[in-house]
Amino acid sequence: MALDWSNERYVRLYARLTPDMAAWGWQAKAVWPWVLVAADGAGIIATAKGVRGVAAVLAGGGFPAEVVEAGLAELIADGCLEALRDGRGYVVRNYVEAQTATMSGNARKARQRDRERANRALAADEPVTPGHAESRGVTRSHAESQTGTETSIDVTPSRAEPSRDIPSVACASARSVGPAWDPDRGLGALAEHAIDRLNAARAKVDPSARPIPVLVDEHGKSLMDHLRPIPVDDRRAVLDHAIDVMVSTLAADGAPVDEYRMGMLAGSKSWSRWRDGSVAGAKNGTFRQASPVARSGPISPPRTQTPGPPKNLL
Repeated sequence: MALDWSNERYVRLYARLTPDMAAWGWQAKAVWPWVLVAADGAGIIATAKGVRGVAAVLAGGGFPAEVVEAGLAELIADGCLEALRDGRGYVVRNYVEAQTATMSGNARKARQRDRERANRALAADEPVTPGHAESRGVTRSHAESQTGTETSIDVTPSRAEPSRDIPSVACASARSVGPAWDPDRGLGALAEHAIDRLNAARAKVDPSARPIPVLVDEHGKSLMDHLRPIPVDDRRAVLDHAIDVMVSTLAADGAPVDEYRMGMLAGSKSWSRWRDGSVAGAKNGTFRQASPVARSGPISPPRTQTPGPPKNLL
């Protein structure tokens, strides 16, 4: 049955995939969109039956209870979902803010360009028979709705324009509210920060360079492992210092833009080099000579020999 998109309620499912979300298990990834669908306008899934109650409403009861239980546990641990204190349901963090945020001017223009491209692509299709005209019209509306970050499976009445400037719904600022945040959950945000800084450095070297995608790969995980033993309050400063040293070194060497990458920052050997180095040393070219000192300890000053009397005087 064709849907009348203009009268359907919808929920925003933001397209950005953060490093923490990329690291979710498949159960959390599977249930997360349906959690948004099941939530009411305040972001609440009301149920007095715990996991079984949520499983009954997600996708029409299409998920096994054990899958929902594992998914909810990870979403709660990640700060995207919170159990209500009275035990009568769950609330999606930052739901209202994410669903009612206003789109920025730049994002609105980008969305308009997306719509125009979609319309041109549809107009270029072969003519359809009269019997298909209605379905083609629905497809056109669907294409327009999909060029943003909305999906038609909505249950909230908000019609505000979605914003691409906001990270994935509800998880963006969860650590600032509610129960104490697990410190290690901040490692994903630091990996994102590193990618953003490297992309800024790449753009400075070559404005046409492709940015590093904001995804967790083996290098992102290595960086998180390097940062994990560092006290939480010091991680950002240590990371920024390492990036400053790396960027300064590469700039002094005239390195190509491809060297400005996560693998260079978080490599098993390179990380300690950037972490223990100095920006001044990188800029004046003494960094590479100084790095063995940091690994092996101070170098003894060279021995000098006092010259003896000339042989012809002996």
